[in-house]
Order: sequence, then structure tokens, then C-alpha cells
Amino acid sequence: FQEFAARFSVENVEGRFHELEETNDVEAQHIIRLLNQIKQTPQRVYPSVGIVAMTLEQRDLIAYYLLKLKQQNAFGSEKIMQLERNGMTVCQLDELFGQQFDILIVSCTYGTVNLKGSLTKKLAFLNTPEGVNQMRLLSKMPFQKMYLVHSLSDENLEKFRSKKHEAGAWLLAHLIQLAESANSGNKEWLQISMEALGKFVESKPAKSVFAQEVANALRPYVEENRLVRNATFAGLPVHLSVKSTAAGEPPILLHSDGFFAKS
Repeated sequence: FQEFAARFSVENVEGRFHELEETNDVEAQHIIRLLNQIKQTPQRVYPSVGIVAMTLEQRDLIAYYLLKLKQQNAFGSEKIMQLERNGMTVCQLDELFGQQFDILIVSCTYGTVNLKGSLTKKLAFLNTPEGVNQMRLLSKMPFQKMYLVHSLSDENLEKFRSKKHEAGAWLLAHLIQLAESANSGNKEWLQISMEALGKFVESKPAKSVFAQEVANALRPYVEENRLVRNATFAGLPVHLSVKSTAAGEPPILLHSDGFFAKS
């Protein structure tokens, strides 16, 4: 559970959503600061980073701040350039198709629009068929670490979770609750959100013919006692894993969509 919880970071920065510009400046600037937390891997390279915004305008605002830092040769600009050389991308939700990143930094973008705390009505886009598809894509993206930055109150999130028919906002609220409950250790709420997002409902994956074929192909190269099929790792279902020969090293996992990755 601790390994799973370490994959999430969530923060409510209470930013204001600008309805005309469709941006949230507080979230954009916070995301720029989050880049300082990204460390090099043991191989001394930076992980691939995807910065995701809910609107095109928010995407462009974040990209503008990154460009401005580089042009001014400001503190952190060298790290930004290194991350970009290793594939860092700023995109809007529907541009995530076909991409994969080690680290996802998500600006939920939408928030209140005035001192009364009124929530923007533009969040209703998430409940359109296009918005729901985008939220489903985000909720099922593979990653090693996800940073969620949002500006939604607990009251708003509770209301979203009570309206399953408003599917996009419902998925967003459960994604935020998943991250919060993982960090707080609330396993009950974690299970509720995992099931809502369609994640890891089964304790074990269904038997996979493909996984069996891969295991058969690996037998000439890997000892039988290192192959584990239809098991769990860190509480997550795994079709096939290959135990490491080195003590303390994580196993190699076969994901359900058919590719190997270091756990």
C-alpha cells in the first residue's frame, strides 16, 4: 500500500478560474514549481514528464511560463531544457492519446470564478461525450508518479461524486479522492475510487493466453522459479512477472496491454 500511495501527490491550491481566458494562473505557476521536485533516475537521466491541462488555454499558459524562464535564463531553466530533451510535453487532455510518460502532472484547471465561491459553469464540458472520453483516458494512463493540482473544494468534490450521471466530473472527483485516500491511508475510500475508475477491481487478473505464451517463450532464458503468473504486486493484479536475480531489485512486470516494464 505504501508503494502505491507513493505514486500520488495531490494539492488544492485554491486558484481562481478566469472564464474569459479559460486559465488558472495559480495552478500554472504551481506546476512550474513542481518541476523542481523531479529527480534524476539512478541512470542519471530525467524521467519523461507529461504536463496535462483541461483547456487549451491553460496548456498554452504553462508552455508560455516555461518558454519565458528559458528566454530569461532564470533559475531552473537548465533543468527545464534537460526535461524537454528527455521528452517533456505540455498538452491538453485530448492530446494524450498515444502518449506515455513516467510522470504525469495534471492541472485540473477549473475552479471558482468570484469571491462568493461560485464554480465555473465551463466545467460542464467534462460531462459531454468528448469530455468523458478524455477523463477516462486520463484515469487509465499508466505512470510511475502523478501530481494532481486542483482548485476544487471538498464540498464541490463531494457533490460531483454524488452525481454519477455527470460522468466527467464524477471521474475527476474520484481521481482526486483516489490520490487523497492513497496519501492519507484511507483504504475504504481508496477502494471506492478504484472501483469507480475501473482500476484493479479483481484481486487477481483473469488468466491470459498471451501471458502464458510469453512465459513459454521466456523459459529457455529465465529459470522457471523466476516466472510468476496471475499474481499481485503491491496490491495490483499482474498477468506475469519475472523475479530479479539481484536482492532488493524490483521484478519486471507484464502489463495487461502487452508490454514489459520495470515495476
